[in-house]
Amino acid sequence: MIASIMSECRELFQVGGWVLAALFVLGFGIAWCLVDLAQRIGEATTDETQARVRRRFDFTFMLIGVAPLLGLLGTVTGMFATFDGMAAPGSGTPISVISRGVSEALLTTQTGLVIAVPSFIACALLRASFQRAHQMEVPHA
Repeated sequence: MIASIMSECRELFQVGGWVLAALFVLGFGIAWCLVDLAQRIGEATTDETQARVRRRFDFTFMLIGVAPLLGLLGTVTGMFATFDGMAAPGSGTPISVISRGVSEALLTTQTGLVIAVPSFIACALLRASFQRAHQMEVPHA
């Protein structure tokens, strides 16, 4: 089973290039941050630990914002491959090179968005839960 998963990943990375591999690593990093935040929300009892959790939210949102930008970088590299295929000398344009570039462009863009959108929603829900749980009570005058 592991061998088949590794084989599928190898094929995906051949199509998506290094950008897709970077997106996978980023996706695992975001998932780790979200799981860590979910665990730390209940444990943040002091001002110091609450400040640490707030900083972790900022860091996680920053990582989430990088995902669509990395997907856009994959779009650019895929389009470069497409244009290289169109500019190739010869009697005709090698359609396999063009289709590979377009595939890379679409795959990386989609992956960046698939990582970012649900991660953003999950992180926003976790932050709202944290804010409700650790809301400072303001004394009424």
